[in-house]
Amino acid sequence: MAVSLSEVKAALRIDTDFDDKLLEKYIDAAADTLISAVGDEVEGFYDDNPIFDVAVMRLVDHYYKNRSATSNGVEVRDIPFGITPSIIQLKGKYLRQLQKQEGR
Repeated sequence: MAVSLSEVKAALRIDTDFDDKLLEKYIDAAADTLISAVGDEVEGFYDDNPIFDVAVMRLVDHYYKNRSATSNGVEVRDIPFGITPSIIQLKGKYLRQLQKQEGR
């Protein structure tokens, strides 16, 4: 995992071990969601990537605090505010790395 359980617990200010297994699942789900949105062909792209790490933590925070679909009164949102800009940033950097990898 790019983001550790201890990093997530510190960011979410969780002191107990009660939800550790749930948080680990949320970390995996958040990372998979982001990687699926961006791409998985550039080896090492997500290693030591602060944009990715923060986006994972934001998604885990969202999953943990909203255990079902959320709504702003008008529309249901799957991805919380702030994640889409992170995905766009990651996609741009990812595509540049992919082009370098392919020799373009």
